[in-house]
Amino acid sequence: MRILSICHVDAKYYKSRNPPDLTQCASKLWMGTNIAFKMFLAANYGVETFSHDANRLLNRCVTRAGGPLCGRLILAYGYAEHFYMFTHQHFCFNPFEEFDERMEDVIFYINNIHRVDNTEVRKLIQQRYPQILDINGKKSPDLRVTEYDREIKKKLGGVEFTFTKALMKPFQKESLYPPQMKILDTN
Repeated sequence: MRILSICHVDAKYYKSRNPPDLTQCASKLWMGTNIAFKMFLAANYGVETFSHDANRLLNRCVTRAGGPLCGRLILAYGYAEHFYMFTHQHFCFNPFEEFDERMEDVIFYINNIHRVDNTEVRKLIQQRYPQILDINGKKSPDLRVTEYDREIKKKLGGVEFTFTKALMKPFQKESLYPPQMKILDTN
């Protein structure tokens, strides 16, 4: 998990420069949030995501199952999205007054997302997106699941994971992604 510590160490470095480089800091925080979340999905479900929408939908399941961490994780992911927008010159908050507090919450997310109870996450995913767990049921139109023809091994955050499926938004073009995918469901 060295990559995760690098993300928030880099963020703090850019924040401490004179003058502070808030854009680089925000970029590192957004990257760390996504890597931490994708590592959680890879370790527990063998899936990788290819869109912000897929991340956002599954993050709702993960953070809502966070038990005592729930409220802070939900808030922190929202802040991470604001940092992403900030890197593209969209100001959703006052960086001179709120940046430090939001940064600490996002670092909390990066360091604690792996502590969420996977049993509860599995229940929420089973209810909302059964196609991820290969469970028959009403498939969510919000998420498209594609299955790899064979298992794919990739490194994420310096750790090797085995992927069996990819998740993306419903109308995302498949040609952007590896040819070894086959569509499981089309909406």
